[in-house]
Amino acid sequence: MSIVSAQPDIVVVDSATTLLSLLDNIIGLAVDPPSLYLDLEGVKLGRHGSISIISLYIAPTKKIYLIDIHRLGKTAFSTTNSSATSLKTILESPTIPKVFFDIRNDSDALFN
Repeated sequence: MSIVSAQPDIVVVDSATTLLSLLDNIIGLAVDPPSLYLDLEGVKLGRHGSISIISLYIAPTKKIYLIDIHRLGKTAFSTTNSSATSLKTILESPTIPKVFFDIRNDSDALFN
């Protein structure tokens, strides 16, 4: 019996153009089961540290987005697409389920 595994595409999001493309791809995704899986990496991740990279896996498309927060800065959260969707509105939305891995420090960093 052979096991076949499909390699997901990896997209580095380090410009407004790629961020807008990502935001457009998130609209209308299935909510059951959740479509968005996230993990944050950073320096001293928590309320006194900083976020460097957000890893976002979108299950239906089998794509991994590495959002470069270090490069994009605050625009990573404030840039909106034509539907007024931003990374901030997605993360804060109670209607879009998100799966995080070990949320303790990630949550602390996002709130601060």
